[in-house]
Amino acid sequence: MKMFRQGDASDIAGILAFARKEPELNLFLIGDLEFYGLDNDFIDVWIEETSEGKLKTVLLRYHRNFLLHSETNDYDRASVWKIVQAHDGTFLNCSGACFSYLKEELPADAEIRPMKMARMRQMIAPAFRLMPARIAAPDDAERIVRSMFQIEEFRSMLTDSLEARIRLSKAKMTDGFSTHFIIEADGVVIANANTIAVSRKAAMIGGVFTLPAYRGKGLATSVVAMLCQNLLERDIAPVLFFENPKAATIYHKLGFVDFAEWIIVCLQY
Repeated sequence: MKMFRQGDASDIAGILAFARKEPELNLFLIGDLEFYGLDNDFIDVWIEETSEGKLKTVLLRYHRNFLLHSETNDYDRASVWKIVQAHDGTFLNCSGACFSYLKEELPADAEIRPMKMARMRQMIAPAFRLMPARIAAPDDAERIVRSMFQIEEFRSMLTDSLEARIRLSKAKMTDGFSTHFIIEADGVVIANANTIAVSRKAAMIGGVFTLPAYRGKGLATSVVAMLCQNLLERDIAPVLFFENPKAATIYHKLGFVDFAEWIIVCLQY
């Protein structure tokens, strides 16, 4: 059996063709390679091939986050963990199918966060009038991140410092990789939804929050709906994953339909 090898620019076309067999499931993989390529020090990719030279597994690193995709459950799972640990990986993301084979190699102190992945083909208009929201500019990045850091579920998932996250968010907005819809009150961003991965045909939505004092007023629904409408008008399918039952209610009412299980493995070092 062939082992993983590190990929380079010559492998990108083959990896993208492989990933596009399931384009919405592999949105992170496709979006990162389409947008960044392999010429940056924060992104790497490893591939595993069959004895006939056919690609069957891809492992991508984006900073300290890893993404795994395999067509079969006979990949070299021990090597996956060795690569992740060698690069001080903090999160490993994969489908439920991939995880079912990988979990036997799981470190004892890892935290498992199962999610549902959903996609939208057509938006269902909310029964209430949406709250006014606008597309954010790069100069809004600091206020967005400062509000996001007030939300416990985000703070626990962010490995960067506040300042580093502000720089990264501003760069992504400037590059066009991340589109934010926000609602403000007294100069504070009180609700947000944004794209966290983008390909030619789909976009992953994340960063959805409403500050605690403003919840229950339809703000999260408003920013998600306006972002989805913006994407659909550009022939880009909205995709997201979630674990919160309240969030599930919002997303399903807007027209999202579950299609896969997604697993985030949080690693401790």
